[in-house]
Amino acid sequence: MSEEATATKAAEHRLVRRRNLKKGVEITARKGALGLGPNLATGGVELSDDGVQLCVKSELAKGDEVEVGLTGIGRSKPMNLMGTVRWCRPDQEEEGFLIGVQFRRRLTYAEIQLFV
Repeated sequence: MSEEATATKAAEHRLVRRRNLKKGVEITARKGALGLGPNLATGGVELSDDGVQLCVKSELAKGDEVEVGLTGIGRSKPMNLMGTVRWCRPDQEEEGFLIGVQFRRRLTYAEIQLFV
């Protein structure tokens, strides 16, 4: 196996399974612990029990605190989760950035099923 293939395989090895968000799930992301800033999210990509990958309007730094709000289909009140930005990179398909957020707590199986 080539070095590149080995590196790719290692990069894709994850501790938890990621799943695509259902169409119609609303997502918000606000910088800071108070959740008072503007919504930076333009869409969600994937969800796991310990984090989320989403698209945002502006660049965030690794270590920034964010409040992520997930509203399931047919629900009016979002589930708000605090997390930390683990990585940020320019989005190749859209204007903006992709970020990975690690939640402070793991989601339960029932909570995940509301959104995937």
